[in-house]
Amino acid sequence: MLARRVPAPGLRAGDRVLFSPAGAYAWNIAHHDFLMHPRPAVHFLDT
Repeated sequence: MLARRVPAPGLRAGDRVLFSPAGAYAWNIAHHDFLMHPRPAVHFLDT
């Protein structure tokens, strides 16, 4: 769940959602290997 009572026309369960760098959860500021979690995959999209 992303949010409640927020319109998202065309968005359905199972769709992928892209967030640009999002604060402390962005790759460039995150604590890599924190609690031995695996590093996230990084994907570059050609627009």
